[in-house]
Amino acid sequence: MSIAVQVSSLLKKRNIKQNILADYLGIADSTLSGWIKFERNIPNGHIIPICDFFKVSPRWLLTGEDEHSNDALVGALLRMYLELPIQQREVVFAQVKAVHDVYCSCET
Repeated sequence: MSIAVQVSSLLKKRNIKQNILADYLGIADSTLSGWIKFERNIPNGHIIPICDFFKVSPRWLLTGEDEHSNDALVGALLRMYLELPIQQREVVFAQVKAVHDVYCSCET
């Protein structure tokens, strides 16, 4: 899968307008549009900033593999959660569930 397809997919999936990403990258909207329409190649210097914007790994952006490369982040969050006293864990869980329920239509 091409980088342009990945970027386009992420923009749609996350409901982000192209101009937001273009502003983040410091490029013109038309440049980003050209990338997505395969009129221009995405320069290598923009790969890492795109990954940072979407919080995905370069490997996933380049290949479509390893979407769950945030394992280190998940591990760190889990360790912090487990270090909390039980009562605080319940509070954190309730807060995360509330946010999840607002932003995700899937069931737990």
